[in-house]
Amino acid sequence: MSDQCKKPLEERYYVYERQMVTVDDFPSSGHILAIGGGGEGIIGLLKGQDVIAIDINRRELEEAGEGALNVVMDPGICSSSMERSIPQPLSSR
Repeated sequence: MSDQCKKPLEERYYVYERQMVTVDDFPSSGHILAIGGGGEGIIGLLKGQDVIAIDINRRELEEAGEGALNVVMDPGICSSSMERSIPQPLSSR
C-alpha cells in the first residue's frame, strides 16, 4: 500500500476557494466521459445523452439530474477490495 493510501481520508483531498467558471456549449461527436460528473452536472446538462458521468459519490450523481448516463465508480486507487472498483450504473438510457 502506498504512503498516500495510508493517510487519513481528509488528508487525501485538496480544498480550494470557490471559483466561478463559465462553460459554453461546444461541438462534439461521440460520447463524452465526465470524470467527477456529479454535483451540478454541467456537461451532462449541456450534452445530455452523449455524456457518461462518473462520480465516486452516488448522491452527487442523483442531484445532477437526468440526461447523462450516471455511473457510481470508485477508481479503487487505495482499495484492496475488487467490489469497490466495479462500476454501478444509476440510470439507463
